[in-house]
Amino acid sequence: MSAKELQVFCRDKHCLSAEELQVFCRDKHCLSAEELQIFCRDKHCLSAEELQIFCRDKHCLSADPHKLLKRRRSMNIQIFGTAKSFDTKKAERWFKERRIRYQYIDMKRYGLSGKEFDSVLRAVGGVDRLVDWDGKDPDLALLRYLAPETAREDKLYENQALIRLPVVRNGKKATVGYAPETWKQWEEET
Repeated sequence: MSAKELQVFCRDKHCLSAEELQVFCRDKHCLSAEELQIFCRDKHCLSAEELQIFCRDKHCLSADPHKLLKRRRSMNIQIFGTAKSFDTKKAERWFKERRIRYQYIDMKRYGLSGKEFDSVLRAVGGVDRLVDWDGKDPDLALLRYLAPETAREDKLYENQALIRLPVVRNGKKATVGYAPETWKQWEEET
């Protein structure tokens, strides 16, 4: 199977690009279409781990197998959300489709700790971007008219139900709401 044929099986380059395939395969014809279809899951392409195992069995591994796996391991994703939030479910699905590991934290049960809250607040760029202004909570009106920024931060930390969900953290980086473009940049950077 050529590199172009492989890209037909990959949707939106979720798993392997042509360059990543060349790292693993000495020649571009080490996978037949039938072999690829057998090892593909949910009509997506092979994950890096599955291709590494497959190539090891077929003896077509040509380079260091850990090169490709560094990309998957270096992302430390945390998703803060609730079970009823549709955007949280979409974020979970986005990371699952790309086979990126993440940790889910229930906002109603645990919430953000003080340091996590400060980190997210700085990464997002302030209280105004962190708050879900479309919500129906009566504290939103109070939050709009609190003058000092620190008072607004304290009020938001006390009532974390006002935060727009999901909050997705990757180390010191963070997003609020459904932001697949930013997550894609994180994936490409690693």
